[in-house]
Amino acid sequence: ARLRAATKLDQRFLSTIIHSHRFVEMVKSAKTETAVPHISPNDIREFVFWASDKHELFALTQRVLLLLKKG
Repeated sequence: ARLRAATKLDQRFLSTIIHSHRFVEMVKSAKTETAVPHISPNDIREFVFWASDKHELFALTQRVLLLLKKG
């Protein structure tokens, strides 16, 4: 499946959200009997995360990407 950011949300910020510990744990908790993580579009829609104005999101995304590069 593909996730696309809404017009008010930067695609890179969306990437940081789906790599977050909370999102990963939500996916892990949704394992089916085949042990394959599977979440529905509704599960994704219901996932709540903090978001501020566009400039703050951009700055936060840049900091997170820099930290990820440093490893």
